[in-house]
Amino acid sequence: MGNFVLNESSGSGEEETEEGEANEGGKRMKGKYDERIEQLEKNIELKRNELLREKGMAEEERQALATELRAKEAELSRAKAEHDELMGKLRQIEKKLIVGGENMLEKAERQAKLLAESNAELERA
Repeated sequence: MGNFVLNESSGSGEEETEEGEANEGGKRMKGKYDERIEQLEKNIELKRNELLREKGMAEEERQALATELRAKEAELSRAKAEHDELMGKLRQIEKKLIVGGENMLEKAERQAKLLAESNAELERA
């Protein structure tokens, strides 16, 4: 069987500026991720049950299926760990950008605008 690839995408392609919209997009992405993980876990469980049921299967074939099953379980485990790590990094980035309920990017833009206005006033004076 082929390798499984977890594909996460909100599908919009547009940047979300409202915090509510960003959270909603994250929830959709999280939902798709959870659905895919659940699907992969069910697939692994079905293969495991199939392996246990097939008493007449040649030992070599059983070993090959068992090896494949262990590889899929390991891949799923790595994907979960990577997802958790990325979500942790995302939370850290969000904490750095939003301090005390204030978006630091918007604050920097406002300050740059005020600075430009102040410079314009100084030049006129």
